[in-house]
Amino acid sequence: MILIKDNVERVASGHALIQKLKSEGYRELDGQPVDIEEEVSRADIQSMTVAQLRALAKERGISGANALKRDELLELLTEGGEEDGAAG
Repeated sequence: MILIKDNVERVASGHALIQKLKSEGYRELDGQPVDIEEEVSRADIQSMTVAQLRALAKERGISGANALKRDELLELLTEGGEEDGAAG
């Protein structure tokens, strides 16, 4: 069974492991492709670390994210910013 939390997928085959992952916030993946844009909510983004924000920006194709500050990353990611470059 494939379970997903945010943009992390885990494969689990035992009932105990599946229940443990579900208790940690994972949910079953229905075999349908998951749209990361839908999967990561605004609240999730607000609670991410700078490293997580930079990784998400990279996944979304935003170049130059390593040079951005947390507030700049939050603005780009929550406003649906699709700019392809760093501020500056």
